[in-house]
Amino acid sequence: MKTIIYNNNFMETNTYVLEDDEKSYIIDPCVKYSDLPKRIKDKLKGVFITHGHFDHFMELESYKNKELSFYMHKRCLDKIKNSFKNCSFMGFERLEVNLENEKIIFLKENDIIDGIKVYEFFGHTDCSLGYEINGNIYCGDSVFKGSIGRCDLYSASNSEMNKTIEKFKSFKDDYALFPGHGDATMLSEEKKNNVYFGE
Repeated sequence: MKTIIYNNNFMETNTYVLEDDEKSYIIDPCVKYSDLPKRIKDKLKGVFITHGHFDHFMELESYKNKELSFYMHKRCLDKIKNSFKNCSFMGFERLEVNLENEKIIFLKENDIIDGIKVYEFFGHTDCSLGYEINGNIYCGDSVFKGSIGRCDLYSASNSEMNKTIEKFKSFKDDYALFPGHGDATMLSEEKKNNVYFGE
């Protein structure tokens, strides 16, 4: 599947579209459904959310009532519905989305959805997931180019983030990392240059 990148200028959040000839998926819906090309909308099967912070599902409401599946960690759903837990109360317009009557599929470590493998990358939140396919990992706010996600917000944990970093360090393959913000990078580069990865 090829990757198409959209960027929300408000919070500089990346939305990823995974597309092949037969289907497409959205990772972190921060671009409106109506703004997607018809080609993508016509074969859109589902929406993956990396974690429950508002800037990663800002346009989720626009994807409702489209007969889509919504994929996330089970602890993510509560945050989507709660402006304190999803941090939208922090000086922004409060965002709360109700997915009642939508098809929600809760994911956990090593689940595979249509060839997309799920990883738990807790630390930035207790619901942070990464999605891997074809040598690419869409890693949300767990790892950035030269940095990692902050661990001072609701449900964050430094100790869990340390476990996530060790998980990345344990990977033998050199994955391309597509983070929730900023530029893509290579895992090998982060192992060498990211100060948070240590020795």
